[in-house]
Amino acid sequence: MKGGEGLKKGTPSAKSGKYLTFVVGGEGYGVPVLNVREINRPCEATPVPQMPDHLQGVLNLRGKFIPVADLRKKLGFKVAENTEQTCIVEDRMASGEIGLIVHSAEEVSQIASGDIELVPDFADGIEAADMLAVAKVKAAVMILLDIDRVVAAAKTD
Repeated sequence: MKGGEGLKKGTPSAKSGKYLTFVVGGEGYGVPVLNVREINRPCEATPVPQMPDHLQGVLNLRGKFIPVADLRKKLGFKVAENTEQTCIVEDRMASGEIGLIVHSAEEVSQIASGDIELVPDFADGIEAADMLAVAKVKAAVMILLDIDRVVAAAKTD
């Protein structure tokens, strides 16, 4: 962190409430549970030409086509073979729905506002644009993601 400063000043953009927590690359993440439509087992996505590497293609879920992003690749983690715990979290965004491939879905956690803090100010101008906030969940640190920003960043990758 720069100059010994801790967290950015201001108010976290994440609100207290229920979050679906999941694991990607051994790290804990969360998204607001109200945005989660369902959790599915992994299945083959139909590839779409000229998509960024982390976008797997599209899936037909209940007659609706949704894009599928491998969150493991997007967040820069090594992609391992799918396991029995690997799943697709179907998340609602402002622009529609997306399937997010994660190592495992954990649980729905109630996170109090006192357990949510702003994203740390990283050195060298690194922006954590995809992060809403960091939170303490059962003595572990969770990164709360803004899936709209993750996907928006994906369009420019």
